[in-house]
Amino acid sequence: MKTISTAPVFRLDFNLLKAWPRLERLTGYMGLVWSKCGRRPSAMLRIFGEMAFLKVTRGLSPSYYLLGGFYEPDVSWAHKAGYMGPSEFEELVWRLNDPDYRKISQNKLAEKALLGALALPTARFFGFLEPGVGRDFRGHPLRSVEDLTDLFETILVERGHARLCLKKPEGWNGAGFQALTITRNGSEVEVSLHQQGGTKSLSVAELYASLDFSEGFIVEALIDQHPEYAKYHPSSVNSYRVWVVLRPDGTADVPLAYLRFGCGGALVDNGEKDRLVVPVDLRNGRMLTAHVPSFERETYERHPDTGIQLTGKTLPFFKESIELAIESVRAFPGMRIAGVDIAVSCSGPLVIELNPKPNELAAQRCRVPLTEVFQHAFDTEAKGQ
Repeated sequence: MKTISTAPVFRLDFNLLKAWPRLERLTGYMGLVWSKCGRRPSAMLRIFGEMAFLKVTRGLSPSYYLLGGFYEPDVSWAHKAGYMGPSEFEELVWRLNDPDYRKISQNKLAEKALLGALALPTARFFGFLEPGVGRDFRGHPLRSVEDLTDLFETILVERGHARLCLKKPEGWNGAGFQALTITRNGSEVEVSLHQQGGTKSLSVAELYASLDFSEGFIVEALIDQHPEYAKYHPSSVNSYRVWVVLRPDGTADVPLAYLRFGCGGALVDNGEKDRLVVPVDLRNGRMLTAHVPSFERETYERHPDTGIQLTGKTLPFFKESIELAIESVRAFPGMRIAGVDIAVSCSGPLVIELNPKPNELAAQRCRVPLTEVFQHAFDTEAKGQ
């Protein structure tokens, strides 16, 4: 005989909440939490209670809680309470970085000029393409199709062919990035524009016409990355993000570092999508468990595209990359904290750019509480008060 359970059934239908557009985000949070807590009401109440308490006391948003995987049972309460909201984080950052100097490293053209003047290695610079004020590395105008063609001709004479990239001076997350290969086809310069999923052939005039010149473009060599980095995801330049904090006496702390790999044929490793974050053990350079930065926080020990082992592996030039990141921050006046992007070529590390206000989400990706980031930054100042 079939037994019919008389136990009460607890059922939540979160789709009903979608009738109110303003509650759609809450719907998503509730559905995710419900799945992460094993569909147990008591665990769900605990998680939402923690979210509310951290929002009130530390300024942490529910999305920060979820992106950090703070719902996982192995994350202690002391660890969660070690983070801070964006307002407090920004206040501390601008106490360390003099606001009068903040734009120097936020503009890639000024940043590259300073790094080059102090012989800190970067990708080779060819010019600034802009219709009004553009100039190339020879001091020639770089403002028109004819100027751009002349620059490409000069590069081809030297190299025969070249892999280049165009970058917005103040772009982020790969916005405006263009990867090119220039070759000669008879008497004409031919451009191959690399896109996710394929390559498109263009004339120089077609390339120029396709560009948005609201800011102009930096023209530089595309980094020929070390094969040990390229093998994980060949179409993107895979790089380190290293956080550096300078103490008042000039000594440096490196609270966290992580590698970024592209996924799915992406051309950059730091886009909004198609990227993999791999925290690095600072003691030995070994890669820890990788994850996709999303609410689901999917984890990987191998790259999902190539299947190559990530966790436990150490890549070449890790120590040199950390040292270069530290020296790069020291090069900038008024700067004491930055997230430094470092790519590794066959001959060693190169600076891609500095971020004078690094994204606070990186701390929870690496499970480093922000209180630890600033632990020694104000030591001398505190003693003098």
